[in-house]
Amino acid sequence: IVRVWKTASNQLFDIRHVVVKQAKVMSLAWHPQREGLLGFGTDEGRVGWVDVLSQKMFVTYSDYQHRGGVYCTCWAPGRRCSETEDNGQDNAKEDFLLYTVGDGKFVQHNTKSNKHEEITSRPNFNTSEKKPNISQAVFKQIGDQSYFLLGCEDGSIEFRCLADMKLVLTLKGFTKLIQFLAFHPDILNDGSDARYKNWLAACSNETTIHAWDLNNVFTNSQDEARILVTPTVKLEGHFLRVIELSWNCFLDGRLLSISYDSSAQVWDLETATPLHNFQGHNKRLMCCMWHPGDADLAISGGEDYYLAIWRPSSQTQTRPVERKRIKRGKQQVVHEVETVVAEASASEMSFDDLLKKHKEDQFKKKINGDRESPSPSPSNNPKIDQARERETLTAKRDRKVVSKTFLPVFSKKEFENVESCGEDCVKIVEYLKKSKGAEDLDELSEQMKKMSFNGDEGQAADADIDEHLSLFCASDKFDSLLDKECQAVTDNARSTLTLWRGNFLEVLQSAESQGCLTDSLVAKSAGISQVLWRRYAAAYAQQLAKEGDYIRASEYYVATHMVHEAIEVLHKNNLCLQAIVLAKSRLPQNDPMFKQLYSSLALQSWHSGNLRLAAKSWAAAGNPAKAASALAKIDTKSSLRAAVKLAVDPSEVKMYAQLCFTRCVIDSDFETGLDLTASLASGDMNWGSLLLIIMREMQSLLSKDKAEPSEPFFKLISNKVKELNVELKDDMVDPIEQFLKSTVISSPLKMRCVKASCLLAMALLHANKNPQLCLDKVALCLADFHKYPEELEKVCGALLPQGSQPQEAGQALLDKPLDWQCSWQQLRSIQCSEAVAILHSKTSNWTEDLMQDVADAIMLEDVLLVQKLEQEISEGEKALATFKVESKDENKGCNGVSNDAQTNGCVDEEVGEVKKSSDGGQQLDLTPSLLGTQTVSIGSDGNWATNDGAAAGQMPPAAAGIENLPPPPKQTPSFYMRFLEGKTDTVEAEKELQKLRWVLSKHPVDVPYPDLTSCCQTLLGVVLQHQLGNITAEEEEEGKKINFSKKLARFGYYKGVRTYQSFFLQHS
Repeated sequence: IVRVWKTASNQLFDIRHVVVKQAKVMSLAWHPQREGLLGFGTDEGRVGWVDVLSQKMFVTYSDYQHRGGVYCTCWAPGRRCSETEDNGQDNAKEDFLLYTVGDGKFVQHNTKSNKHEEITSRPNFNTSEKKPNISQAVFKQIGDQSYFLLGCEDGSIEFRCLADMKLVLTLKGFTKLIQFLAFHPDILNDGSDARYKNWLAACSNETTIHAWDLNNVFTNSQDEARILVTPTVKLEGHFLRVIELSWNCFLDGRLLSISYDSSAQVWDLETATPLHNFQGHNKRLMCCMWHPGDADLAISGGEDYYLAIWRPSSQTQTRPVERKRIKRGKQQVVHEVETVVAEASASEMSFDDLLKKHKEDQFKKKINGDRESPSPSPSNNPKIDQARERETLTAKRDRKVVSKTFLPVFSKKEFENVESCGEDCVKIVEYLKKSKGAEDLDELSEQMKKMSFNGDEGQAADADIDEHLSLFCASDKFDSLLDKECQAVTDNARSTLTLWRGNFLEVLQSAESQGCLTDSLVAKSAGISQVLWRRYAAAYAQQLAKEGDYIRASEYYVATHMVHEAIEVLHKNNLCLQAIVLAKSRLPQNDPMFKQLYSSLALQSWHSGNLRLAAKSWAAAGNPAKAASALAKIDTKSSLRAAVKLAVDPSEVKMYAQLCFTRCVIDSDFETGLDLTASLASGDMNWGSLLLIIMREMQSLLSKDKAEPSEPFFKLISNKVKELNVELKDDMVDPIEQFLKSTVISSPLKMRCVKASCLLAMALLHANKNPQLCLDKVALCLADFHKYPEELEKVCGALLPQGSQPQEAGQALLDKPLDWQCSWQQLRSIQCSEAVAILHSKTSNWTEDLMQDVADAIMLEDVLLVQKLEQEISEGEKALATFKVESKDENKGCNGVSNDAQTNGCVDEEVGEVKKSSDGGQQLDLTPSLLGTQTVSIGSDGNWATNDGAAAGQMPPAAAGIENLPPPPKQTPSFYMRFLEGKTDTVEAEKELQKLRWVLSKHPVDVPYPDLTSCCQTLLGVVLQHQLGNITAEEEEEGKKINFSKKLARFGYYKGVRTYQSFFLQHS
């Protein structure tokens, strides 16, 4: 149960209760923004949240359950994941997510979508071979960065960035498990800044407290994680482990701590000394906090089951005091000793009085049984203490259970009439003489003649006999004595007496009406009759069922041959498995009760999370559809495969088949997947067969060290498809595309393989009717391997064994050659991808022809223009986002260069030097970039334009080819230097960005291309390495031609993106 106390209420106990089933709540955390939302963790590993301000207070549980107790919960902003689209969308919608720590794992829970992620299982989380076990987690915002502080089992404290969980700092001051982490408040309650802002207090299973000043730790960015060993302040004073800490939000540097030594301590961080100590608890403390509205009020609680609210200023102790542990052994059983002996001496009482008192006490012991009495307090008389010790030892040696008397009334009378023993004996003898019978028949007949039938004589004889003496005489008063004895004894003794008297049925009826039947009573009823035993055995079974002892109730029902009643009592009380065992043992197999039992067991197993037992139970109950649903929840290949076979609804069959197919794809189990797709009679999964065939060949291709030349990939796939009798249809494209969008695999290599297989499957389906769309899918497939040249070389070699020229590419991909002048964008992208593979291949045999083919493939002016525009727009947007108006008093430009220097020259961004004109005057910016500062810009027609007539003649022609490009003058300044430096607003920069976006919209490129400027850079390096494209010395002197390397460098400078200009300038 969670109790929510309304502290602002006028009522003393204004409480709301949140019922959390039967689990113990171990940790709580309020949502930092949404009022009333409370997250919690239980001892059985469950994580939940509840709105305590709502009417119904419905508790929602996460799908994830820790294996042990959840000892830490906290709220933090959701990590915006960029790996998968689904996760990114979910986390982006959630402002704050719930984080929990349990069984050493750190887990994130989304309270809206109920999804979870085990953060400690991420590949980038574990930086060492040993997996850290997390014990505490705290979120902290330091400056512009968000961090998670994770306390570990080895005593270390890790700082990790919230965005990617990168380790940036480790504190290693402890060697044992971290118990609690607490940051000092940044702002105090009065609104002033705290002097101890960004101070961290930590405690562990050790007795000391460490405080760390982290203000200067994150000022400088570090590539590698830092390690700090020595804390700023160390607080010592507790005798046992410290459990929890709390900072005072009114007073700077005032810290509250609690420990297993049963004390709460207040510390002054400035002097590192203990101030106040609270000793009001007698057991281990578990929690503490400062009152949010009173600076001199603290709250603590522990294993003594109460919260103590106390004022530190009123405490007399300043530091903890060590308490000695008292070993508590078993209490000795001591018989009640003569109390008079402990109070009076022997001279005060006579021997007869002492003897009488002793006999009375002994009689009381017999009446009350051998009850245990507490040990008497020690006396001042050593003889009395010795007597008690002897009595104790005697009791321990002769520890036998004294049987309780069945005749307390008789025993009391005997004790009261001790002095009249002789008189009682005389009465007995006289009574026997009066009532003595005849010894023979003659005497008996004579007595019968003299017998009086008025009864007065017999009554007179009984009147002389006391009731307690009827035990020794044949008196009618004996029944009255037994009635009194039955009223004075316990139930067990009463049942024994009534059994002896022959009135046991009366006891059974009374016990049945009062619900007090016992095993002994039922067993004894068998001595009367078998029918009576069966009746009361059934009644006892009903009584046991009401008392909750269902197993024993079923035993008595079975003993009386009431099998259905025994099964029903187990069934109604959720003991379905036991009920089935009983039914299987006693009922025929065709009994209709089996279906009901199996259905109840299935529901019970479903709600408890035992899906395997639930599936088997549904199957046994004759409900294969629900069995399939349970199997699908297990989410394994075998269970999903069985769910496909058992499902009845065609839509469910299709859904389970797709789930099983996805699992086969993730596990690369092609045989199971092909068997699954072939087993479906409707043929809805034929697209899966095609995809598995392509994926199997693709994985085999990528796993090889070297691509072996063979028949084209599409032809190979077509032959495999024919062997498996898979019919290719146009409607397979949509499910393949949907499968690609919905499938996410953690392994990057396997994800690339799946994506490439899907794209190639769609390309193969489009090959006959839509060749251009087929080439588009192939281009997308190759583009996915641009960052992996070795894999790209293998894929290109398999798809295009004869090259990417139109005729060869058409024959390999479309089974018919394309026109040699075909200039589709898709084909150009494929040729670029092949050129990238050749550029990075270690086996390329470079010749002049190969160099020219690669150059033709990558030197695409229209694509380079689009890439250049995109780069300029991106650079401009970043500059605008970080733009700040400069002070008028400061005459400094970008990177510390004066504005005067930038006026007389331009800044080389790569080397940071100022280039001045030879005559010392102002040099015009004639750089043929997209954005010249003064002279060069883009006209309304999208071509180069200039605003300075003097510079117009020096610009390259708009349609200048590679042969006519002049030497580059200098490197272009950055967007910031051209449009924002020294400006008081961003009007010109925004206008330029709008112009760039408009031009980009006029040059659409729908097919992916690699970074062509980078490809030109790589090709230039290859040309220089292999000395290709050289001209003769005579041609170079005449100036008619230039080397191909210079042509390529000038092309890359003028046509490529700005960031590569410094490289091309060196070789132009």
